[in-house]
Amino acid sequence: QRDNPDVNLDEAWEYFEHVTLPRRFCDEQGIANGGFEKAPKGESGRPTRLYPVNTPKEELADFGIGVAMYFATIRALAVICLVAGIINLPVMLYYASDEYSENQEGMSWGRFSAACAQHEFVPCRNCGNNEWTSLTTYGEQEGGEYSFALKNLCDPKIGKNGWYSLATIGSFFAFFVWLGRFQKIIEVRYDENDQTGSDYSIQVMNPPPDVFDPQEYKDYFEEISEAPVTLVTIALENRDLLNALIKRRALIASLTCMQEQLLSERPELSLRENKERISLSTNSPTSYYDKPLLSTSEGCIAALKERKMLSEISKLKEQIGKLSKCKYNSAAVYVTFEQELGQRFTLMDLSVGYFEKIGIVSNDLGENFPLFHGTKLFCEEAPEADAVRWIDIGISNFEVTFKRSVTLIATCCITVINALMIEGTKDMRVGTGIGFSAILITCSNIIVPEVCKLLNKQETYDTDGQSQISLYIKIALVRWVNTALLIFILSGHDLTITNADSGIIAKVNALLLSELVLTPLIRAADLLGSFKKHVLAPRCLSQTEMNLKFQGTFYFLAERYTDTTKVFFLALFYSALVPGGLIMCALILSVYYLVDKYCITRIWKPAPLVGTELTKFSRKVFFTLAFFALCLMTAYWLSGFPYDNLCACDGHVGDGCDETYPIGQYQYSDESGLHLAEISTSSKYYYFCNQDYIRSGVFPPIPSLAPSSNWMAGDQRDMTELCGWISLFVAFTTIWIVYGHDIFQTMMNMTDARYDPFESKDQNIDFSCVDDIYAYVPEVTDEQFEYPLLACDISSLDKKLISWSEPSSGYSHWNLINDVASCTESDASGLGDSSHNSDDSSSNANTPIFSIIKHYPPAWRMLELQEMENMPLCRSSTKTLSRN
Repeated sequence: QRDNPDVNLDEAWEYFEHVTLPRRFCDEQGIANGGFEKAPKGESGRPTRLYPVNTPKEELADFGIGVAMYFATIRALAVICLVAGIINLPVMLYYASDEYSENQEGMSWGRFSAACAQHEFVPCRNCGNNEWTSLTTYGEQEGGEYSFALKNLCDPKIGKNGWYSLATIGSFFAFFVWLGRFQKIIEVRYDENDQTGSDYSIQVMNPPPDVFDPQEYKDYFEEISEAPVTLVTIALENRDLLNALIKRRALIASLTCMQEQLLSERPELSLRENKERISLSTNSPTSYYDKPLLSTSEGCIAALKERKMLSEISKLKEQIGKLSKCKYNSAAVYVTFEQELGQRFTLMDLSVGYFEKIGIVSNDLGENFPLFHGTKLFCEEAPEADAVRWIDIGISNFEVTFKRSVTLIATCCITVINALMIEGTKDMRVGTGIGFSAILITCSNIIVPEVCKLLNKQETYDTDGQSQISLYIKIALVRWVNTALLIFILSGHDLTITNADSGIIAKVNALLLSELVLTPLIRAADLLGSFKKHVLAPRCLSQTEMNLKFQGTFYFLAERYTDTTKVFFLALFYSALVPGGLIMCALILSVYYLVDKYCITRIWKPAPLVGTELTKFSRKVFFTLAFFALCLMTAYWLSGFPYDNLCACDGHVGDGCDETYPIGQYQYSDESGLHLAEISTSSKYYYFCNQDYIRSGVFPPIPSLAPSSNWMAGDQRDMTELCGWISLFVAFTTIWIVYGHDIFQTMMNMTDARYDPFESKDQNIDFSCVDDIYAYVPEVTDEQFEYPLLACDISSLDKKLISWSEPSSGYSHWNLINDVASCTESDASGLGDSSHNSDDSSSNANTPIFSIIKHYPPAWRMLELQEMENMPLCRSSTKTLSRN
């Protein structure tokens, strides 16, 4: 739209760089002195610059402690994988030597794995096709058919190389013990270096449903904590009202865009009679025609679409009018203290155990302890303000459980369907190179998570942290099954160490190569985002519509963790067979580290600030499972050598060992053509024996406890026995170390919550002295809009406590409170009054219909606000504001 004066592509790019992407404050020369200070979205009062791609790890906490912990974790995982890979270098060199296997030409880097290229067909009387995949053939001699089976001749030297596998397990055991302590240390460090609203705030879980006066909460908590309260936010159960208002806004935006396009093509439409432009909401610069511009006889499809949208807007207006007369209960209350000690002392008194929350037990606070409207309030530390999902607060437990169950079942169905698709393509190849199934697995690891995100949107959560954990479980389920388990499930035992393209090792190597190249390229290319910016945006008819194309790609920290854990799990799962996969994993994670830092500073839209929930969940669940798989699978892989299901007939009775083949030459065929086998008096005979402990259900993988181990030589049996016992001990010890303390704490917290006020250091900085800190402001973020939609009256709030700077259209344009006036017959003045006795259209029967926030700044801050009342509000150039 180069000829359209109402749209400007340069302005859209400016929106992308100054509103979408994260920026930091700097001086006039663009230099950030004394570290990085994150600027709010849309900051224009002070000079800012984009975060550099090589942002130091200490400054990544500006994106949320969870993001900083993610990058610290991925780097630690890359280091331990590299260390473990170096430990296994002697094994890799042995596998690549002729001592292990001859005929390794053309195996490229796969020769550093246990892939065996040296084998021959041997006589096996009881080997039938029902026990095999493609490794049995029939030799003909004098008109008779005799069965032959493929025997692997590689010598893995389990007795020697098994010690390297044990060293690998030991190194990862030490790493996971260290990782838990390391993450706790840096968690505290990041938390102390970055003061947020969560450090000063509590959340009341059971507020009286009919108490809407913030002053009452202020007085109560100041009495029990003996500390001043700065902010009180009362969240209401008004989800239906908010959804109706958001849907109406979105429809009007689409209708406005459509009408502007019609008017640009046919200006005379605006002159038709009975056409009146009305506003979207009070104080809104956006307006639309309340009656169709087109008649049904002209532009039939466009006319019908226009009428349908106007009809839906009218219905929503009526629905909002009715909803505005409903009574909404208080669902949660957030109280912010001026000092950290106020929060800590309150939690010491009002933290409760699980049994007390559900009413099984009741702990007496004492005769002199004050109640709030006759109720003992249950309090806990508040989540980050940016992570609260205000629209989901107050949803019933039944609805929450039902939705989560349905989406989990749907995820399992998607996983099964995806597995069947991969099964159908396992024998297909792209030319003579990488298997098609490896490419399909990589692509499904990118596409299926998008489906999981859509499913996750149907669920309800109080915070983004809880939502991210749910998404983590769904995506990890799909990706772990795709990446590691399907390769094993869809391959037979006899294909484990074959050098054929259909073997497990070849598939693992192909998948690792695909993850190293394809996944980072797709992520960095940002195909959808680039398409929106370079193709769709220039064709938009309004600046708002164009800006929406520059919102950036929204990322989920949960998805980033699953990308990391799937590669980590793959490398550990097959480390005994593909030790080089550990080095490949280190390389892949290093590439992920660099690409993700680039994307988070140049491509992705900043996500809500997430705490350490994902980091803890990942370490305690998925990393522990990966280590458990390493321990058990190492023993299983060692027990299965030589992976041909053949045992020598030496001294064995039955199973065809009592029969011999006629002496002479036998002609047989395989995939490479016709061959001859020689049977003599010295030929060694074999019989079928099941070497697959896993599919046989043998647990634990310890020869002395298994039904049979006839195929194992003495050193293999001894090493497998040792490895099996050590693996079990280390695995269960790790589980106890990871979960033992949590289990004990959970049992203790059932009856009485134990809160330690001195677990982290009090920084002795008042809430109002921190410049880049934000209040619990009820708002809804929707990708259909340029800015979040406020859902409360902010007239009493210091605007620097809102996490995004005021746009040119003003905060009022983005406040849903103002929309109610255009849907009712009430006067627009006074809408959104947070007073509990309001008698305007934002309340009904003296109860509010929007959440309430009230600011009680200390006296020194109140004076500063009064002095700045007639001045443009600019954010301070220093981290803290002086009381003087």
